[in-house]
Amino acid sequence: MPHLDRTGTRIYYEVTGSPGNQSPLLLSHGFGASSAFRPAASYLTAKIPGAVQVVVPGAGHMSNVDQPDQFNQAVLAFLGHLPKDNPP
Repeated sequence: MPHLDRTGTRIYYEVTGSPGNQSPLLLSHGFGASSAFRPAASYLTAKIPGAVQVVVPGAGHMSNVDQPDQFNQAVLAFLGHLPKDNPP
């Protein structure tokens, strides 16, 4: 099981599942998110097929609260790229 260790915080992730059974995944956070969360989001984006990571400028961990307009734009752009004929 991979782990990331930043500033004394250990976060463990296990990515499992069938590649053919993946739901769309958007990982959104601000540049001001904790030093443990940023590499974790990058790791998950790299390991999960089709996952997308968005870094919202001027936001912290709660990008939807810190920068709601930019967050909403990112979500709408993500949803706009999903197949319309085969919903998850």
